[in-house]
Amino acid sequence: MVGSITTVGTKFRVTFDFGTDSKGKRIRKYTSASSEADARKLLNEFEYNQQRNLLVQTTKMTFSEFLEHWIENYVKYNCEETTIYGYRNIIYKHIIPFLGNFELQKLQPAHIQQSYKYLMDDKLLSPNTVHKHHACIRKALDYGLKQQFVHRNVSDAVTLPKKERFVGQSYTRDQLNILLDRVKDTKLELPVYLAGYLGLRREEIVGLQWKYINFKDRSIQIAEVRTSAGSKEIVKAPKTEQSKRVLI
Repeated sequence: MVGSITTVGTKFRVTFDFGTDSKGKRIRKYTSASSEADARKLLNEFEYNQQRNLLVQTTKMTFSEFLEHWIENYVKYNCEETTIYGYRNIIYKHIIPFLGNFELQKLQPAHIQQSYKYLMDDKLLSPNTVHKHHACIRKALDYGLKQQFVHRNVSDAVTLPKKERFVGQSYTRDQLNILLDRVKDTKLELPVYLAGYLGLRREEIVGLQWKYINFKDRSIQIAEVRTSAGSKEIVKAPKTEQSKRVLI
């Protein structure tokens, strides 16, 4: 429902429905017309613009309030716990302190750009981490665009720093043997062996259970991983089908 027309005396009252605000309260605007035809024209124009995302709710909501609304109304119901924890950490640690007080509808690309410059100049974030933070902001503003809190996603106009190329490092066989000798007969010996010789990740090692070890076939099945979101321990299936495997 985009609105309605009612008769008030000799006038026609037009109600425009903008949906609800962050607290669930309906947002409506009103105007009047001298004839039903004029009222219908106003309502049709409103519907046309709304369908093409040309209208947004008028709100004084801050960017901080909007991000919390996004977390509580979208992220909580559509993302895994580890993702929710990651978004919260990014938002409260770096985004809100620098951008939270801006009104959502007055937030500009330059504000976001300047926050990234400050965070990198002070060595608080690397270029690669800035990309992760920007993905969070972009996803939040995409939600805001769909919900008509904003008329455009200002993060699309931000220029991101060049990513740093990741160069992986690995132990030689001699280095691995030295490490295994150092951790021999300690609780780290088995995890280091599994990581060094079978290439298991940390979450795969701590996710192993006896039921996934077949002594007859001398195989290990990677079927679960164990990770954490803050202080909460989470056991789940590996992220991709390729990560589910049997090692012999």
